Amino acid sequence: MTLSLIVINRCEKSMKVKRSFVYIFNFLIIFLRIINTTSENNIQKGVKKVSQVYCCPNCRTNKSRFNLIQQVPIPIKKDPFSGEIIEQFTNDNIQPFHITYNGPDIRVQCAACGLIEDEKTFAAFGKQ
Repeated sequence: MTLSLIVINRCEKSMKVKRSFVYIFNFLIIFLRIINTTSENNIQKGVKKVSQVYCCPNCRTNKSRFNLIQQVPIPIKKDPFSGEIIEQFTNDNIQPFHITYNGPDIRVQCAACGLIEDEKTFAAFGKQ
């Protein structure tokens, strides 16, 4: 009799654990949908900003399928031995020997051959 109670008790605990995992999983799905919607809105804003004709300089045939890559630099300081992040900066409080990022905000990847280059390169080949 006690063995069956122990089995039932374990089953109830496993059901509670399964329910909690389901709740966490549902929360993650909702969270990812929110992030996806936000990133799609940001990319659509970026697409309006970069309405230029592109052509891939590598395969020279693709003029329609591209991936826009938004770069968000985060200035950090790492421990050289362990690799752990020691400090994270904002653009306002950077240390004297830390140079801010000067690269492009948007890079472009050809969806046919996979080449990733600066947007200016794709735009220059698109004008030809």
